[in-house]
Amino acid sequence: MRNIRARGVKNGRPVFSEAIETMKVAHWLRFNKINFCHVPNGELRDIRVARRLKLMGVERGVSDFIIFDPPRCKQHYCGTALELKALDGKPPTEAQIKFLDMLRAHGWLATWLYGAEDAIKWLEQWYGPQSERERARS
Repeated sequence: MRNIRARGVKNGRPVFSEAIETMKVAHWLRFNKINFCHVPNGELRDIRVARRLKLMGVERGVSDFIIFDPPRCKQHYCGTALELKALDGKPPTEAQIKFLDMLRAHGWLATWLYGAEDAIKWLEQWYGPQSERERARS
């Protein structure tokens, strides 16, 4: 991921696609051995595939990351949901906000953030910091 080019700059920070930002967060979660999955709801699909997925239970608004491990510093949460946006992305949709609210009502830690950098800082608050060795490599 070292040779990925930014598509612009916002507030002095390079702007990458949401896909690249997602890969950065997934890398951090894997490195820290946190059990999670990414929900690829936002991809473009053929209408037939979209209909079939809907019948299989795919729902609008499901967060990008579902983290099954409770935060290390607050064990009373069931897990964590994180909706990730690119730095130049739009705010969450109404369906995404409703999903986050529903999870909060069921004892989950749930939020949305712009960019992998902010998401990783937020995750470090709840799950502990990434090792210094790994930070030097990224």
